[in-house]
Amino acid sequence: MALNFARATIAILLAVFALPAPVTAQTVNTVYFRNDCSLSMKFAAHYVTPFDREVTSDIRTIEPGETIEGVKTREGTYSYVAFDRHREWYGETYREVYVPARRTFIPLPFRERTINAETSTQVINCKDTYGDDAKIQPRVYLSCDSVGPVYFAMRYKALDGEWKTFSWSKVEGRAQVSLPMTWNSIIYLFARLDANEDGSIDGWAGEDAEFEIKGRSYGFKKYTLTDETMIGYGC
Repeated sequence: MALNFARATIAILLAVFALPAPVTAQTVNTVYFRNDCSLSMKFAAHYVTPFDREVTSDIRTIEPGETIEGVKTREGTYSYVAFDRHREWYGETYREVYVPARRTFIPLPFRERTINAETSTQVINCKDTYGDDAKIQPRVYLSCDSVGPVYFAMRYKALDGEWKTFSWSKVEGRAQVSLPMTWNSIIYLFARLDANEDGSIDGWAGEDAEFEIKGRSYGFKKYTLTDETMIGYGC
């Protein structure tokens, strides 16, 4: 009888130790975004929700001095992209974000961040990043991927005050590229495809001005960068 009791006790102990460990709820991390710039800021975040769904948020606006809730996640990391009408904060991973005003997806560079007590509020600071709010960062993008590589040239007023012609910046597929920064809101752009076998070039020519690149003249289109610095090219 004692032997049977010992066996029963051992069986109960084994059953108890075989039970799975109780599930404990993970802490939900909340990240806030604060705009320390002098202009309205737009941002989007990519993260895993508390319900284990991987999402890219819609583009939201943060006014100067405003702080808003941006991310809720049980994970220890997230990524975000931020930009105003002149600049974007560079990131390492491009993700497509739907822009209702354009009715299309635009690839934007997201930067990854680790969440801890010091980073529960992501501060977007213009002066630390650029040194001066007045610089303008033109960007161009392709809204389709049915053509080959596209090459962009830009006539602009450089930061040293001299007018210069920049060429060529290559873009492939549904991607974007940042062009040289300028103090001036007026720029001129020309875009082309690869040269044909006979040496001719197909492209998006403009009629506002002509500038030479390596002895060849091209027609450029004029753009005024006031409320928008993202310039799109379709197929």
